[in-house]
Amino acid sequence: MSWLPVVLTLVIAGGSCWAVLALHRSSDRTRQAQVTLAEIERNIQNAENLFSKASSLAALPGPPGRPGSAPPPGGFQAGDLEANDLARLAALRSATGDRSEIRAVSRDVVALNGALQTLTRATDRRATVARGQRIVRRLDTALNLLSAKVAAQQRTAARLSNLGTVAIMLLAALVLAITLRRFEVRRRREAEEHAVELRKQALRDPLTGLPNRRQLTHDLGSAVSQASLEHPVKLMFFDLDGFKAYNDSFGHYEGDQLLSRLAHALGKAAAPFGAAYRLGGDEFCALISAASADEQFDAYLVESLASDGDGFSIRASMGSVLLPAETNDPETAMQWADARMYAQKDSGRLSAGEQSRNLALQLLAAQEPDVFRHSARVGTLATYVGRRLGVSGRALADLTRAAELHDIGKVAIPFSILEKPGRLSDDEWKLMRRHPIIGANILCSAPALASVADIVRCSHERFDGHGYPLGLAGKDIPLSGQIVFICDSFDAMTSDRPYRGAMGEQEAIAELDRCAGTQFDPQVVRALKECLSEELSNGALAVSHADSRLAHDVADAANGVDQRARAGILELAPQVADVDAQRV
Repeated sequence: MSWLPVVLTLVIAGGSCWAVLALHRSSDRTRQAQVTLAEIERNIQNAENLFSKASSLAALPGPPGRPGSAPPPGGFQAGDLEANDLARLAALRSATGDRSEIRAVSRDVVALNGALQTLTRATDRRATVARGQRIVRRLDTALNLLSAKVAAQQRTAARLSNLGTVAIMLLAALVLAITLRRFEVRRRREAEEHAVELRKQALRDPLTGLPNRRQLTHDLGSAVSQASLEHPVKLMFFDLDGFKAYNDSFGHYEGDQLLSRLAHALGKAAAPFGAAYRLGGDEFCALISAASADEQFDAYLVESLASDGDGFSIRASMGSVLLPAETNDPETAMQWADARMYAQKDSGRLSAGEQSRNLALQLLAAQEPDVFRHSARVGTLATYVGRRLGVSGRALADLTRAAELHDIGKVAIPFSILEKPGRLSDDEWKLMRRHPIIGANILCSAPALASVADIVRCSHERFDGHGYPLGLAGKDIPLSGQIVFICDSFDAMTSDRPYRGAMGEQEAIAELDRCAGTQFDPQVVRALKECLSEELSNGALAVSHADSRLAHDVADAANGVDQRARAGILELAPQVADVDAQRV
């Protein structure tokens, strides 16, 4: 039905074209009829002239024995007029369609031709001339009427053909306009459908079909605005335990298939009370109505992400936040859910890593309390900067630990060098430059801190490549290493040192700006400034109290630590100090 207007227009246009062609043919026939009439009129005029000459000759005395029998004028053949003009009249009859008048003219032409033939052999031409002149007058009258009628027909046919041509042009323009309009409408509809599809794809995870993080951000904002204490909403983060080993063992294709199956199971489980999302990698999320669900439902969601098979076992760690009871800020809710999820994961699978971190911090605090407090502040500051730059999950946990432990290698540096009030000598500075590698070696002794050791090793590399110990530059330096380096520098500038007093915060920020692009990564400097200007002013970044908070964490963890393990770390430090940096 959508093509019906175009089809009708084309049919009308075709009929109009046929009509215009017929009008053109009719115009051509009437034009030819005018030419034929003119030829007949010319012949009749010639006949009239002959009769006039014959009349003059008839008045003269004829030769003896034949009175009035002067020879007729020459220049014509008997029968030529009849043969030629009758053929023309037949054509004229088919052109004009006026049969009665044409028949009368034909009869007069035959009579005129007979008079002409009689004129050539008559002894008395007067009667023949008179009869011929009467026939000529009748023919003149009839031909004038026919000429007028044919001229009128020709004008009408020309006018109609011109109007038809204009109509055809208008119809062609209409058909073209309708066609172009339809194409434009279809193009817009296809573009809109494509845009809708792109928006759907932008809000959907292509592998699992679940809504993605962008859709979660939108839905979470709406949920927070509508949630109340009577109708709370729960945000739940999930991370698969054992998926990396599955992926390594069975390949990425099987890993993707497993993710799709688990995502489908989670979406189906969450559907009665909310929706499931895929955040990326092996991380998922659910946003559910807490008033309708209970703890058993939470366990049901966790169980939907479990899978067991020959040689593998997949489970999920979960962290949740209740809205608005705990917070009404979407970003804070996501950060808390993420942190609680990894806290649950760490409490089980990475408890050894936590103990190793706490022992290392104890070692650092025993060596020099000021260094310990500095490391605690750097750890808190680096955590907020990392979140602002998009670091999350396990990577954020590793960043926090690396920031807290970035100075662990200083346990092998003599106290006299650490607290020297003046400039260090070349040898002293050479020894000081080795502390990132020493710290990395200490941390590598605990397998759970291997990824933290990689960050500590790069925690003093400069953006322009003039840092130490590896001389890395630009994007070759891991982002976490740059974050630790800049947070360390800022806290050092705003703290008292044996060889100088503390800078003001604004002065330290100005120094960071001055060195951005050479010593520091500009994007990390920007993130640090945003944290200081926004989060500090809101009281969210309590760096000044970080040392006491961290000290309590370490003290609590240390109560259950084997004293022999603590002594082992203290004995390890001087041995690591002798390790060649090039080996690392």
